[in-house]
Amino acid sequence: IYSGVVSQFNRYLGHVTKNVAGIYSNSITVEQTDEIAREFVPANIQKRAIAFLNEQLFTTPEWLIDRQLMEKAKILPMNVICSLQSGVLARLINKNTLNKMSENEILNGKKAYTSAQMFNDLKKVIWSNLGQSDIYKRNMQKAYVENLINLLDKKGNADKNASGKRPHGQLTELKRLVTSAAGMTSGTAKGHYQNLITLIDNALSNK
Repeated sequence: IYSGVVSQFNRYLGHVTKNVAGIYSNSITVEQTDEIAREFVPANIQKRAIAFLNEQLFTTPEWLIDRQLMEKAKILPMNVICSLQSGVLARLINKNTLNKMSENEILNGKKAYTSAQMFNDLKKVIWSNLGQSDIYKRNMQKAYVENLINLLDKKGNADKNASGKRPHGQLTELKRLVTSAAGMTSGTAKGHYQNLITLIDNALSNK
């Protein structure tokens, strides 16, 4: 039953995530001269999708953590939540999504929901309260950084098809954040941030 609930939740998350950089494909006839065959999901809907993911997924879904199930059914909510969060982040932070967002920005200008807006909206939750991170947030932050690193080519350069220098800028900004966080934390949290710094440094220097 627990697995069934998780699968249904994951299905809902997939439906919401599709809105980000989503494109409507409309069937039109030659007589429908005012219709558009291909149009991007409106910016307000994309922004609402990220807000939903921030609230329901990237803020730890504690309703999936049930101590009785952990003790009696060997449920491992940490693995479940990490898998859900990592899966959605991989769909948001990838070349295909960012390319479509760039295309939207080129075509629609200020009406588009841009990658910069998406990253800023994601940071409001994923990179908030860095001095009070728990294991769920640490796993999510690592997945976030790894997905950004995957946007770089083997030489450590930003893929040109993924809007030029965007990954570099995001990684550089995150390094500043986690460096500050490492300085104000200790123990496991401090080690986590130091590890992220190493990952980012190695990616940008192509070690």
